Amino acid sequence: MMRILKNLVYDIKAIKKYGLITHFKYLFDYKHVIINLHTHLDYVPQFVDRPEFVIKEVNLNDKIILKQWVDIVNDAYGFDKPFTINSAKKYMENHLYKIFEHTYFVYFDSRPVGTYSIGRFKVNERIGTTGRFAVLKDYQNKGLGRYLVLYGFRKLKEKGYKNLESVFVVSKDYSIRIYLRCGAIPQFKKKYLQ
Repeated sequence: MMRILKNLVYDIKAIKKYGLITHFKYLFDYKHVIINLHTHLDYVPQFVDRPEFVIKEVNLNDKIILKQWVDIVNDAYGFDKPFTINSAKKYMENHLYKIFEHTYFVYFDSRPVGTYSIGRFKVNERIGTTGRFAVLKDYQNKGLGRYLVLYGFRKLKEKGYKNLESVFVVSKDYSIRIYLRCGAIPQFKKKYLQ
């Protein structure tokens, strides 16, 4: 059984075909199981602009912007313990292993409806990373998550990054699926993990 599971983990087609990520929920305490996804930025789908949405870089040092970020993230994730202004500032400025260099909002009718951050790892500055991408619940399932992810991938590539790695809690399977559709692959070999 363990050998079969191990073979499935390394086979991306099997993950998509059998829904391994979904099955993780039943095998483990999925709120504490993480999955690492790796992306080579030369092999991701092309970003296609959507004129109904506007993406702008924002400054989280602005208290109004930070409050909007907190509202978007809390709405999107429905945390048991939601972000406060102080905990959000601490998370973004003092992350344990990431440095967030840029944060973007996506606007619809001048209203921020999503957010996405990009940066790098503290240990290996050559590997790009992402953080806390979120879309308001009313705007989910409209392709906006994929739109934001591909925009972030493009920005990282423009900044000279060739590879990206992100870490997800398995319970956020919808986020994992978006990354898989954007060219990410699960990374299980310890030598590659940040």
